[in-house]
Amino acid sequence: MKKLLPLLLLILIGCSSPEPINMEEMLIERNDVWYTKDTNQPYSGPVFKLYHDIGRIKEQGYLENGKIHGPYRIYFDSGINIPEGGLSSEFNFKNGLLDGPYTSYYNNDLEDLIEEEGNFKDNKRHGTRKTYFYNQQIDKVETYKDGELIESIKLKYFSNGELSREIPYKDGKRDGPYKSYYENGQLKEEGTYKDGRRDGPFKFYYDNGQLKQEGDWKDGELIDFKEY
Repeated sequence: MKKLLPLLLLILIGCSSPEPINMEEMLIERNDVWYTKDTNQPYSGPVFKLYHDIGRIKEQGYLENGKIHGPYRIYFDSGINIPEGGLSSEFNFKNGLLDGPYTSYYNNDLEDLIEEEGNFKDNKRHGTRKTYFYNQQIDKVETYKDGELIESIKLKYFSNGELSREIPYKDGKRDGPYKSYYENGQLKEEGTYKDGRRDGPFKFYYDNGQLKQEGDWKDGELIDFKEY
């Protein structure tokens, strides 16, 4: 599917639209703005870059007043299953800045296997970012605000593919709501970490969902514990 995307370059956007040009050959870049070599004016129109050693599409998108604007795609130089490279990543730009959702893919030509997806705002990560294992299970979920990492949750799985643990991190330490599960999907444990230590109430369950134990921690020290 992805290997067919470069062929879209051959289709004109409209009768009045200019044909895509090789921006590295036809344009010149100064201070992150692309100008035409003959007129020295900021260029507007569809553009592309090539892998010069193989002549295959490397990148393609659109320039508006010399800056990348709108969807922008990047391709692998070759594929795992066939020689043609598939889609590597797709971004959105606004006046030369990353702005909007993006997706990057594993180098697999037969199906779209997502490696990472997220969002940018004014060239900074903003909102949810997810990374995936090759089998498409979620590896990590992060939340950003104006480029700053707010929280991160690492996911662990059993060999049968069922979710095992949801581990929150902040500044490299466990921090935030934590959950673990049995292989049958039932909740096993839930509680909160702060600065790498248990802090607050924790509950433990049997694999049938009934409450087994509960305790209360403060800065990693057990304060109260009950068993049922």
